[in-house]
Amino acid sequence: MLAYKDDMRNSKPPVQKPVVKPKTNPATPPTQRTTPTTPKPAPKDSVVAEAPPKVSPSPKPVEKVENFGSKVEAGRTYRLNNLLFKQSAYEIEPTSYPELDSLVAIMKRNPAMEIELAGHTDNVGDPKLNVALSKKRVDAAKSYLTNHGIDPTRIQTQAYGGSRPIADNSREETKRLNRRVEVKILKE
Repeated sequence: MLAYKDDMRNSKPPVQKPVVKPKTNPATPPTQRTTPTTPKPAPKDSVVAEAPPKVSPSPKPVEKVENFGSKVEAGRTYRLNNLLFKQSAYEIEPTSYPELDSLVAIMKRNPAMEIELAGHTDNVGDPKLNVALSKKRVDAAKSYLTNHGIDPTRIQTQAYGGSRPIADNSREETKRLNRRVEVKILKE
């Protein structure tokens, strides 16, 4: 018997064979792996009831300005909640039209009604420029109303700038609430 001596001179590093994935038949869909956290769907004949499909309620048509009751009262002030302005701008956004359309409808139902539109800004910038900006905002709102059939003599305007905030001016989320137009009912 001869002794075997391995001096590693002729040795080569082991070769790793590539992993061969089994071929799938195109007619068979690939199997999906499920993780332990993913629940398996119940079979169709199971006693587990399926949840009914969620039905979202249809949106209600806008009939009145927010904060307006079914009857408006002389001397009260109502905020046009959905008539907000971007900083330093006075153009009316198309998303604000339903709010103004509601005010038009209320004024048409009450032909003797007279209102005052009060414009407000946040406190950013020169106070004199903010008053001028709030004036442009109420003029834009008044123009919208008159273009939709409301007599301009029924609408007065007032500009307050940033002198009457209703929210904190330190954050943009609340500061935007100060950029607003309010409606005061002068006469029913």
